Amino acid sequence: MKTIIFYLSVSILIALGSCSSSSDQGDYFERATPVLTQTVTAKTSTIVSFLARATWGSSCGSFSRSEVARTDSVYFIKVFGRQPKDAVCLTVVISFEAPITVNIPSPGTYSFKFWKSDSTSKDTTFTVQ
Repeated sequence: MKTIIFYLSVSILIALGSCSSSSDQGDYFERATPVLTQTVTAKTSTIVSFLARATWGSSCGSFSRSEVARTDSVYFIKVFGRQPKDAVCLTVVISFEAPITVNIPSPGTYSFKFWKSDSTSKDTTFTVQ
């Protein structure tokens, strides 16, 4: 009976360890990270640039990239952070800046939804002339 419980426990740990939202990028691992704030740094008729501040759960995190998806006049923006795989890091929450530039197809009113979690976002809406 103890053997069955042991193998069941090991199987559960392996399954949980393989379920992760992070990705393997060579010497780094990367994952989406919540956006705390965003500031418009430039706005023209064709682009909007933001400086987002995102959080990371260790002292080794830094900005990696952002993804921008669009549905009609709504832009969905996700910021990714990364850290070295073998780094020894302090377990503290830090923040880093993420520069983001969005191409605008035409003047109009647009909403920008910055990812915080799969069910929440930090939103802003304004008109581009």
